Amino acid sequence: MDLDNKWNKEFHNDESKQQDQKQSENSPKIKIALDTTRKYTHRLFIDEFKKPYAAIPTDDHLEVFAIDSRNFKNWCRMTIYQKNGITIDSQTLNDMCSLLSAYAMYDKNSEQINLSLRTATRTNNNKLEWIYDLTNKNWEFVRITPDFWSIIKNEIIFRRYNNQQSQVDPQTEYEPDIFDKFMKLVNIKEDDEDSKLLLKCYIVSLFIPDIQKPVLMLHGSQGSAKSSLEELIKMLVDPGIVKTYTFPRDLNELIQQLSHNHVIYYDNISIIRDWISDQLCRAVSGSGSSKRQLYTDDDDVIYSFKRCVGFNGINLGATKADLLDRGLIIELERIAEDRQLKPENLWKEFEEMRPQLLGYIFDILVKVLNWKNNVNGPQLNLDKLPRMSEFAEYGEMISRCMGNPGNLFINTYRKNIRLQSQEVIESSVVATTIIELIVNRNNEDWIGTPTQLLSDLEYVAESLKINIHGKLWPKSSNVLSRRLNEIKVNLKQVGMEIESSHDGTKRILRIRKISLVSLIPLVEQNQAQNTPEIPNDTNETSNDTNNISLVNYELNHAQKEISNDTNDTNDILHEY
Repeated sequence: MDLDNKWNKEFHNDESKQQDQKQSENSPKIKIALDTTRKYTHRLFIDEFKKPYAAIPTDDHLEVFAIDSRNFKNWCRMTIYQKNGITIDSQTLNDMCSLLSAYAMYDKNSEQINLSLRTATRTNNNKLEWIYDLTNKNWEFVRITPDFWSIIKNEIIFRRYNNQQSQVDPQTEYEPDIFDKFMKLVNIKEDDEDSKLLLKCYIVSLFIPDIQKPVLMLHGSQGSAKSSLEELIKMLVDPGIVKTYTFPRDLNELIQQLSHNHVIYYDNISIIRDWISDQLCRAVSGSGSSKRQLYTDDDDVIYSFKRCVGFNGINLGATKADLLDRGLIIELERIAEDRQLKPENLWKEFEEMRPQLLGYIFDILVKVLNWKNNVNGPQLNLDKLPRMSEFAEYGEMISRCMGNPGNLFINTYRKNIRLQSQEVIESSVVATTIIELIVNRNNEDWIGTPTQLLSDLEYVAESLKINIHGKLWPKSSNVLSRRLNEIKVNLKQVGMEIESSHDGTKRILRIRKISLVSLIPLVEQNQAQNTPEIPNDTNETSNDTNNISLVNYELNHAQKEISNDTNDTNDILHEY
């Protein structure tokens, strides 16, 4: 036992000496590496999420990297070797970066600089300016003012991710009909002027920072070039290695996809699950998300962003009212054989016009900013705005700056909003049965408790052959109440109002017709045999595909409008 203790003591003493010798050897190297890196770093700082960054001079411009990123560590290795002729091992490099992070956070000269992705806004001499990141190797940006646009660099404005690609240099000279030529590349119906106007204003709005944009919802038959349209928009606004995505099965992966893309589109979607729908709404509205950084500590990684989101499918994958209410719905038709373009020819034409189209868009944005900053200039005089009010306001300005008459955009957008309401009602078995209930009562008011309403709706559902045992049907009165909250705004747009009160002992609901809108019953040939179930996979379709259609319901009642509804982050979907 004594020999064992003596051996253990000698072994640990030797190990301690080896560690001290190793630290002694590494300490000068860490100091040299740290001093060199700090000397040749332009600035250390933290972003709005307290994440440490470094701005480093490269050639004639500044580049911005997270201190824990591979790019920054590679720059450190190169700089230390070039200036001192030494290489540093991974452990020394990581230790040095940890020290740099501490300097960025706690040094007396450290500061916080908010970073953006692809687009940014700032105020200069009390005038609003927009900045667009070209993501090129020279770290150049487009500065858009109320008077002109120009190329700038050597400013700390943007963060970048490896999935981003370089944008082409915009041209100041372009053909007057360059935007119309682009629209001919996409498969919008020849006589669908409404969709063309909406799409043009939507594309220009994608360059405007810090405003909510609607979710682009494309649908149409096979061969209608839905994916191509979204890929073209993506490469015009936010070039990336991946043009379109598929929904992941993990929430954290979805959040990372959204955080790393200014514009992100999802391809060939048939069903959008509740938690995905919820996160898309949060991405549009700018709500934050968080996750634990490590399982061994309580630190959170914070994500807060506004993103430009869209998806496509043969049918609209969205079924939840909250997501549909944020939508811009455009239907495409199958491309005729005489209009088919080979993919290589399509992209060749696009690449030829992209520099001109960018120049045209930046010129339009200059006019929009001039209008926005000129408080004494012409006013929009929009008394009421729909839910996506920022997009509606800027869309009308963009439309007028492109030479269109006043209120053409806003009236066209309102028509599209009525399509959203129709889609909400068609996708809701509760809305379907409520309409049929009132029609069966010859439009007389229905009054009763939520429990009584659920019972009456189940009776109506059976007559419509709706599966009340399916996942979409509410199983209790409190679930029914939540479903009513989701659809009551849309029901009001077809002339039906749901009121709630309390008589002191129980809750009382009243459903009444409030307008002259015709509540035509369900078209017989489209009545469902069973309610389609939502599959577990995000991209699977149900075998039970007989859908309820309300296409003949007259949606002539004006869209319910609200003022300044730009950040309703509490309006979150729930999964039952």
